[in-house]
Amino acid sequence: MKKTEWTSTTSFILASVGGAVGLANVWKFPSTVGANGGGAFILIYFLAVTFIAAPILIGELMIGRSSGKSPVMACLDAARASNLSSRWRYLGYMGISACFIVLTYYSVIAGWTIDYAIQSFRGHLVGLDAPAAQNAYNAVLADPRRMTLFHTIFMALTALVVSGGLKGGIEKFTNFAMPLFFSLLIGMMIYSAMTGAFSQALHFMFVPDFAKITPMVVLNAIGQAFFSIGIGFCFMMMYGAYMRKETNIPRTSYMIAYSDMLVAVIAGLAIFPMVFLYGLNAGEGAGLIFVTLAVVFGTMDGGQIVGGLFFCLMMFAGLTSSIALLEPVVHHFVDRYGWARKKVTLVTGLIAWSIGLLMIFSYNIMSDFKPLFFISYLADKNLLDLMDFIVTNLILPIGAILICILVGWLISRDIIKVELSFQNNLVARLWNFSIRFVAPIFLLVILVYGLT
Repeated sequence: MKKTEWTSTTSFILASVGGAVGLANVWKFPSTVGANGGGAFILIYFLAVTFIAAPILIGELMIGRSSGKSPVMACLDAARASNLSSRWRYLGYMGISACFIVLTYYSVIAGWTIDYAIQSFRGHLVGLDAPAAQNAYNAVLADPRRMTLFHTIFMALTALVVSGGLKGGIEKFTNFAMPLFFSLLIGMMIYSAMTGAFSQALHFMFVPDFAKITPMVVLNAIGQAFFSIGIGFCFMMMYGAYMRKETNIPRTSYMIAYSDMLVAVIAGLAIFPMVFLYGLNAGEGAGLIFVTLAVVFGTMDGGQIVGGLFFCLMMFAGLTSSIALLEPVVHHFVDRYGWARKKVTLVTGLIAWSIGLLMIFSYNIMSDFKPLFFISYLADKNLLDLMDFIVTNLILPIGAILICILVGWLISRDIIKVELSFQNNLVARLWNFSIRFVAPIFLLVILVYGLT
């Protein structure tokens, strides 16, 4: 069977950046920057992307392209070619399991962006002060029917794209959605530059205060770099399976990593000027988008339209990521068992949607249900928070560490020679050192830190 490939390297980069960007780059990065000292955090974040996240991304893409199959089969093929145990296939299972688990609640949260876009365009955010915005946000969380509606719409859109396959679905959608996403994002930044406290935002983001660099800031920056690029999910391994052989993996990996970082920085430049203009808190997490910015959009001139466009931008960011999360799960069953893609997409989408209902109920009718109430540091987490904790603090760091071990120490050197085209020996040695020592050591620290 002829291998399915991206039509062009540009399409591959757009899809990969779209898969990596997600909601976290638009709201989590600015709020994390705000809570960790601004420019000092961004400096460490850049170094972490360069020496930790990007080297692992190179490894994931290499494993995917060398096999041309789903993550489970790609890990198995790499192990067989390197005379290793077939148990390495479980690395692929970890990745697609993480994708599926995250999709079940990611769709719920992404559904809020559709809800808020409609609210903004209809003028429901106009005139909101902070208490009213918080009450409006709480009303969303307290209404399971409302959340189910938008969760359903978002999951249906995701499944519709994935059911079309690589060229008829994923590539066609991302080639349309990502340029629109970038246009909206840059438009928001320009608007903020013209109307907000832009010079204050520039100073905050790009003038580092080295006194604010603490071990905690370093760990948070590394963690943000690691998670924002989607390392450990194996969807990059899946997208790598569709890569053309002539595409340079190291160069393309850094293009993806730095593009993802650029999106996060532009998002900060779009959000911080408004936050500073209105004297609001820059480190509020999810509340920065659905509460703080709701107040901003409800107060500014033209905020009804600007806010609606902003939440549409968020929706596109969410869709490109949810598509990347569903694709490895669907392709596994198509690749492994030869099942029809449309049927697999329908079944897996319905299962993810059904589990997503439990995530919705964890905010309202099941809000008192704390699955691990008997473990002190997990006692206050509802079902959605617990699933996020398991994936973020356990599955992804362990999966990434295993990728470092497989690629850095065990995989056949022949695979590396065939798949990677480093332009000089110094870059090759730096990558080898990073994947063997730098990345796994810091990931181990993040793993331990996340469990304490």
